Amino acid sequence: MLPSLAAAQAQNVVIATVGSVSYAAQGAIDWPLALLVGVPVAVGVVIGWKIARTIPTRPLKLLLVVVLFAVAAYLMLR
Repeated sequence: MLPSLAAAQAQNVVIATVGSVSYAAQGAIDWPLALLVGVPVAVGVVIGWKIARTIPTRPLKLLLVVVLFAVAAYLMLR
């Protein structure tokens, strides 16, 4: 489970970096807003990483399943 979470986070970093560089090159980034959103997200990633390492694998998998079903339901009803 943890390698999957790590791979997903690494993928997100690459995608966000490429997108951010592209928008920055166009001068299309609102830097105060980016910091307002980006700093809490970065803190959340670190806290989530620590939580993921302390929770046993089974409850973590169950939580992931619940979140994915909730997102699926939201997308279907949208």
